[in-house]
Amino acid sequence: MPTLLEFAGYIHFVCGSIFCQFFEFQDYKNFIEMKGNYSTMPTGVFSSMIPALIRSGQGFTYVALSLVLTD
Repeated sequence: MPTLLEFAGYIHFVCGSIFCQFFEFQDYKNFIEMKGNYSTMPTGVFSSMIPALIRSGQGFTYVALSLVLTD
């Protein structure tokens, strides 16, 4: 049985709130504790931030190009 804090974290988890996908509490707990299938995920801050910034830069570049070329 989860504690009240664990259950509140599960209910207000961002991925569930934004994408409205159902996932079991055990999957949530494994993700938070980095166990099971999630143990091989990179844990560093820059390991996920750098690819996200690159993709954002590409997106802004394509938007700027489309605005310039469609005029």
